Amino acid sequence: MGLKSKNISVLISDGEHPLLTQVVYCLSKSSSIRVYVVSKNDKVPMKHSRYIHKFFHVPEFENSEKWFNHLDGIIEKNDIDLVMPISEDGILYLLDHKNSWDNFNKTTILTSSEYYKKGINKAELAQHMKIFDIPCPSTYILKNSIISDGNMKSLSFPCIVKPASGISGEGIHIFKEPSELKDFVLTTSKTYVIQEFINGYDIDCSVLCKDGQIIANTIQKGSEYENRRFAPPIGIGFLYNEDLLDVVKKLMNSLQWSGLAHIDLRFDSDTNTFKVIEINGRFWGSVDASMLVGVNFADLYIRVSLGESVEQINYKTKTYLSLKGLVKHIKRAPLKVFNFSFLKNQTPLFFSIKDPLPVILRFVNRTRVI
Repeated sequence: MGLKSKNISVLISDGEHPLLTQVVYCLSKSSSIRVYVVSKNDKVPMKHSRYIHKFFHVPEFENSEKWFNHLDGIIEKNDIDLVMPISEDGILYLLDHKNSWDNFNKTTILTSSEYYKKGINKAELAQHMKIFDIPCPSTYILKNSIISDGNMKSLSFPCIVKPASGISGEGIHIFKEPSELKDFVLTTSKTYVIQEFINGYDIDCSVLCKDGQIIANTIQKGSEYENRRFAPPIGIGFLYNEDLLDVVKKLMNSLQWSGLAHIDLRFDSDTNTFKVIEINGRFWGSVDASMLVGVNFADLYIRVSLGESVEQINYKTKTYLSLKGLVKHIKRAPLKVFNFSFLKNQTPLFFSIKDPLPVILRFVNRTRVI
């Protein structure tokens, strides 16, 4: 389902973020959306995408006033209808200047600054969920490299230690013994969360909300992984689960969430419950997969931000492979390369073929780094 409104000009305000590719591909499915991108990085491969109408390089100035002046000029000259940040940093930047930026009313719907910051911080979210009785792992907040012997005794092992803020599984450790944790604590001054290790499996829920109510969602479970531990899956399967959705509904309502979010959960096989691990308050790496099964979150986000109503969407329960997952899959089953329906509907390959220049430039850049 596409936008009812015609000729919508959308400005992505943080085009330097790696998720720009997936978001632009999703927006390209709506013929009524014209995509503009602002980036602090002029070397972004997607600046050459055929799906981007105009790309603007606005460097990071010493003060925010200059940056917003440039942004206001772009908005005025190009008759921009909506400004859409796609990353957590991009959202926080706009929220922090809500009262001083005249064009804030043009942004897509966002959660209040207080609840947004609480939701994306693992430490604060753990405390919030405890207050609202939302299922989550037992959590201890580690600050300033201090952990008492009493707290050490209360922890169960193995345990998982992760940065209070972080993405893509970076900086996560698992410790089997108290001595291992003590050694690690002495090496860091950052804020970490220590969580009990839950026997079970990871599962995610992607949502679009308004004032705490879920408007659209998909649920997905990893089916293919890279060798790197805690890395996001490179293959996923979509499914329905009302028990999981009930937990997410309670969580989003408690935060009065508006906008997009990707919630990481884990199924506890010992208690048969779903427990919330963290919230990614932004677009996510498999947003294009959600689109292929019937839920185009980017399109829906714009529609809802423009005040349009959205009916409940039933998505398809099928698998999806990223390009990395596809390569790994074809190595095991080479004949899959001739299954054009699979390649078109369950992988991003056709997007890459239709928009090859950014893909080629990413490959060249990666090769240079290597």
